[in-house]
Amino acid sequence: MSKLFNEIKTPEIVKEISTGEFETIYNINIWSRYDEDRELCEMLQFCKFINNIELASYIDELFYDSKASLCFIKSIELDKDAKAGTELEAIRTIALLTISQFQFQGVIGHQNPYLSRKIQVMI
Repeated sequence: MSKLFNEIKTPEIVKEISTGEFETIYNINIWSRYDEDRELCEMLQFCKFINNIELASYIDELFYDSKASLCFIKSIELDKDAKAGTELEAIRTIALLTISQFQFQGVIGHQNPYLSRKIQVMI
């Protein structure tokens, strides 16, 4: 059981859905296969930043596959005619700043440690 999320009661967590799966105040569910605090923290930080730029409605859920060390970012289904390129690029940029390794829109990305240390303070 995740000590950080289950014992400390992180305020951004609305409820625990199942072991390692949580509903957030941002209406984005986060889930770590093995209930890893580091993974949950990365996903929660991603949710906070996405919410700050008003793009939380584009994200359905985040699943961190602990075995693969890969976070799957599931976006909502977009209409084929929707022009959301700028929004999707912003989401990818936030992932680059907050999540160690992720898959978004079928593309694998890796956190940029140089940018993430400096820019997070500014967001």
